[in-house]
Amino acid sequence: MASEVAFKMRILYNDDAGIIDFMADLQDRQPIKALEKDLVDNKKKTVMYLCWHKDEKIYTLLLVNDPFQFNEGNNILMLFVHNKISLLYNYFNNWLENEDYQNMIKRTALMQILAYINKFNDLHTQHENTQTNQMG
Repeated sequence: MASEVAFKMRILYNDDAGIIDFMADLQDRQPIKALEKDLVDNKKKTVMYLCWHKDEKIYTLLLVNDPFQFNEGNNILMLFVHNKISLLYNYFNNWLENEDYQNMIKRTALMQILAYINKFNDLHTQHENTQTNQMG
């Protein structure tokens, strides 16, 4: 069994096919279904999905049309994976603390992600497994 220290944040971007393959391998298909529905409704909106995958014991945070502009070409997805929601929160909090104050688009997105993780964590303790939110 791997120690918790050994589990590092996994970040996938600039590879939509790889992200979809990763998500398709998970037991919980709700994020994929929600993604498909949202892409049919509006391909340009920025959306995030946060999900606890109880079988795999991981949290996934999927961003559609990510505001961080890491993707190139037609790629629109960005995925963050960790086994502890507190460390996922800390990752984005540290990013926010180090982000230039003049970059309001990224700072706003980071603040929304942090608020979203807090809200999800509150709902998760009440047995809510997946939450979707439109950013912006």
